[in-house]
Amino acid sequence: MSQKRTVSLRLNESDLAKLKEISTRLGVKESDLLRFTVKQSLSKLMAFRDKDAKGVDLIPALIECGSELTHYLELDSSDLERIVNSDLLDQHKKVDPEDLDILVSAGLGAPYMTYKNNALRRVSSHNNRMISSLRDYLYEKYLNIGTLEKISQGDNSKDNCSDSRSKFMTIGDKDYAIS
Repeated sequence: MSQKRTVSLRLNESDLAKLKEISTRLGVKESDLLRFTVKQSLSKLMAFRDKDAKGVDLIPALIECGSELTHYLELDSSDLERIVNSDLLDQHKKVDPEDLDILVSAGLGAPYMTYKNNALRRVSSHNNRMISSLRDYLYEKYLNIGTLEKISQGDNSKDNCSDSRSKFMTIGDKDYAIS
């Protein structure tokens, strides 16, 4: 087992109470629960350890926890722009500042995000699907993961897709085949 060091950590009373409740329910020590949360957070942020990761390389980490990062660390769009796109040599890997604005607005809550999404006309503005739509949009735009092909307007049946291995996803009220 690796060596452990003692660190001092300041938490507010509310967070301490939550930590105690959860650790009691799980039957583990509070310190073990804290180590778990730190390890979980670090694994989500692993891309930021790679000094060569810039631009679109950071999209998966931003999708995973970008809104929480901006909210809890009080980062704004210009901070994200600096973190993501600074010293970027390959301009094809650049993340659009508007997309970083949307990501920051995702941490601000549904009303502001609805406003930003409607203004930019980029992501479905359905409140209950915004984060999912944002995730799908960013993956599709920057990483070409899950290429979305709109099912023909004439026949919306999912049986009409030529590849039986295709998966289907609904964003808003539209069905998409994921190739």
